[in-house]
Amino acid sequence: MPQRTLVLCLAFSCLVAASAPARAQAAAAPYSTAADKLFNKGLKYYAKGQYSKARDAFVDLVKQPLNQRSSAGQLMLGRTLFHLGEYERALQVAQRLEPKYPDSPYLTDAWLLAGDCCYALQRYAEAALLYGRVLLVEAPLELRAQAAERLAGVVRNELVAGQALDRLRDQLGEGLLREALDFGAARWYQRLGWEAQSRAAQKTYRRQHAGGIFIPLLAEAKAPPAKPDPAVVVPGQAIRAQEEVPRLGLLLPLSGPDLQLGRELLEGARLANREQGNPFELVPMDTGFDYGNLPIAEGQDSELVRTARAIRSLIEDERVLAAVGPVFSAPAVAAAVSAEAAGLPLVVPLAQQSGLDSLGRYTFQLRTTPEVQGRALGEYATLGLGLRTLVVLAPLTDYGWNFEREFTRVAQANGGRVVHRDWYLPDQQKDFKREFAEIRRVGLALKPPAGDSLAADSLDTLGTTASLPIVDAIDGMAVVVESFEDARTIAPQLHFYQVRTQVLGNDIWYDPEALRQLPAAERQDLLGCMFVSGRDEGTPGARQFAEQFRRQFGQPPVYAVYGYDAARLVIQGWQGGKRERGALRDWLAGLEGFAGASGRISFARGQRTNTELEMMKIDRRGHIVPASQAEEPEELPPQVPLEESAPEEGAAPTPGRETGQ
Repeated sequence: MPQRTLVLCLAFSCLVAASAPARAQAAAAPYSTAADKLFNKGLKYYAKGQYSKARDAFVDLVKQPLNQRSSAGQLMLGRTLFHLGEYERALQVAQRLEPKYPDSPYLTDAWLLAGDCCYALQRYAEAALLYGRVLLVEAPLELRAQAAERLAGVVRNELVAGQALDRLRDQLGEGLLREALDFGAARWYQRLGWEAQSRAAQKTYRRQHAGGIFIPLLAEAKAPPAKPDPAVVVPGQAIRAQEEVPRLGLLLPLSGPDLQLGRELLEGARLANREQGNPFELVPMDTGFDYGNLPIAEGQDSELVRTARAIRSLIEDERVLAAVGPVFSAPAVAAAVSAEAAGLPLVVPLAQQSGLDSLGRYTFQLRTTPEVQGRALGEYATLGLGLRTLVVLAPLTDYGWNFEREFTRVAQANGGRVVHRDWYLPDQQKDFKREFAEIRRVGLALKPPAGDSLAADSLDTLGTTASLPIVDAIDGMAVVVESFEDARTIAPQLHFYQVRTQVLGNDIWYDPEALRQLPAAERQDLLGCMFVSGRDEGTPGARQFAEQFRRQFGQPPVYAVYGYDAARLVIQGWQGGKRERGALRDWLAGLEGFAGASGRISFARGQRTNTELEMMKIDRRGHIVPASQAEEPEELPPQVPLEESAPEEGAAPTPGRETGQ
């Protein structure tokens, strides 16, 4: 594939110059002299190219109460961050301008800036739609011209194609899209100093778009264009690299409610690619959809259709070597079917859908399925810990059903007894009184109290649980969750209802960041829990990745590690000589013991879902550590040397003190 790339002057140096935004600020904003001083200070540094100092001034400005410079300061902060190369932060700042200042005269400037940021982040489809948005409104003509110029560079160099191009055509209409591309081409030829081509392109524009919106700009006298840069890709042409650059597709939600999740996975993949010298061209495909401020609960069918179109575009238009994604289980099923038909290796980073890998030989899951986890936990509970009487509390979903079924099968095959199973509604249920009443009934029946009837244990007739008899005849209780919030809800109630047992869990209990944020009193309820997980943040690779991610993005990674590992797998296979889809698939199928930042990864023995799991525990300090790791001894208060201690006058002697005992 050709290396489709534009030099910085496409989206970078074409930013509005260092002059202050000239359009009037909203009249409703109160005037502030301090804001004016900060704004002018920032502009002074910005004009001199001292962007770090300009950023500091604009940061101080946007922290001020609402004033006449608020939205202008927000825009200039975004531009300054862009010049500093902080494209992700610049994008966030630009995107916040509209919800913060919906009546700002700088909304279209912010859209243009957001498009430039997306371009710099290689999110070309998003960039094109943002440029199109500027073209659709009654913005200043020069601003729309800049959007057309950028759009021409993106489209004519085939940075968007297939589904992405169809969405752009639907947004603008065929007429406006063609007019913008024709005008943009004329602008590019003029910028490059190719006068003959520029005159021909302007003539074409006038002939095909009589009365077009950009006619006044063609009639104006222009300053001499910049000296042509030989690295610029001219519209309609492409520069081929000496060696074709492989492409890696990414099926991620880059808009809508799951935007942050998709972006974090994307950043993880980019980090892996940069570490290896950018051997791949990344091709993100947005599987999300933004309904704006409308509270629309989208049906799953729409997401499935978008996913099917996106992977078809990756296969037919982008011709990627492999793909990473989608995020959720149902879209992953749709993508797996298409990937199998095309022979495209598909690495699914998060979805734990059972049977996904059975849809073909080309789909690989990084996270283990509930059956694999249930099997491992059942073996550890019975063979590793020697537990015999077990209870299971699982969510009323196919995930919970598959986990419970395999856990029960393995535990009973190893001589254990699952004496009770119960179900709950995940992410909804908060009161587990009924479930624990049944667990108490079963537990007390295993060890009947002397004399009294079991009916005395009724939770409905007691004012408190303090007088309830302790249930300690259940050796272990598997609490299966689909979110850490459910673990946080269930664990305290287990202790409240006086059930003393070893808590066992699935891999979603592994959430160190959520655990750290819990108040100390709540964290106490989770101490001692043991669970299966493929994660271990204590490994050197995991620590190195987390440190690098924090340093670059200023926050701890949550999901980025899976995007990072998925991209690393594809890159390592390609660097090892697996340059065709089939060869890469065979290499992935035999993978065993890959040391990923998310944990070890193995697809060996005919399985294409990761089988690497380890038993973890929450130790007495509230840290997640391997279950095999010995607990550190509790610190005792320092002993006071005998010769330095003397009882106060009139105080009773301490026992043993005088005899040295």
